Amino acid sequence: MTIKQQGGVFGRNPTFNDVTVDGTLSTGGALSTGGIISTTSNIVIEAGSPNIRFAETDTTDQNYRIRVQAGQFIFEKLADDNSIVTECFRVDSSNNLDLKTGSLAVANGQGIDFSATSGTGTSELFSDYEEGTFDVTFDPQTSGSITINSSYNTMSYTKVGRVVTITGEIRVGSVSSPVGNYFVIRNLPFVVADLTDSAGRSSGNCYFYDGTYATASFKTVENQTYIRINVDASTITAGNEFAFSFSYPAA
Repeated sequence: MTIKQQGGVFGRNPTFNDVTVDGTLSTGGALSTGGIISTTSNIVIEAGSPNIRFAETDTTDQNYRIRVQAGQFIFEKLADDNSIVTECFRVDSSNNLDLKTGSLAVANGQGIDFSATSGTGTSELFSDYEEGTFDVTFDPQTSGSITINSSYNTMSYTKVGRVVTITGEIRVGSVSSPVGNYFVIRNLPFVVADLTDSAGRSSGNCYFYDGTYATASFKTVENQTYIRINVDASTITAGNEFAFSFSYPAA
């Protein structure tokens, strides 16, 4: 080990500006320095519960510590008196990452990459999860209007990767001379994907109540944020109900 000192005389408790380690630095206790420690090999800290503390000067509760205990790597937030404020995360003895507080934040466009596994898909990046609600409107194909009951105009969605699942029930509040072979429900939370050979199109049947219990077919439309309900718009009246549960790929 080579020690370089800029000025001063070695004493009982010398202060060094730079410490250069050419081999391996090993300590059974604590190592403290206000300068720089560099090594071309390893720095090994061996103790009952070895740890490294990172402290911000004159900042309350902004100190952190990395320590090893019982084969686990632990990252903690500390108070100024070194008491534990919270454990942030740990890597357990089975190499599992265990988040204790907070969440795993992923930057836009990034995600979990499964490309290490075999597959023939066009993408193996899991990059999105989202859930929420959205309000919809009805539009007849040709003319007139269909107004939704404001107490029943909200639907929910969950987006996993690029697959969006929609659920909810909508009720008609009033109509004004609607005309058309169909009507559309607008404001889907994500644009429908336009894939090769209409591979992004979804369709199905929804629950439809117009005084009797029935079903109505529907389909999504590529590059749009609406679904088309195949019901004669002129037959829609106040009190009609539509309930959905379907999925589609987002653009």
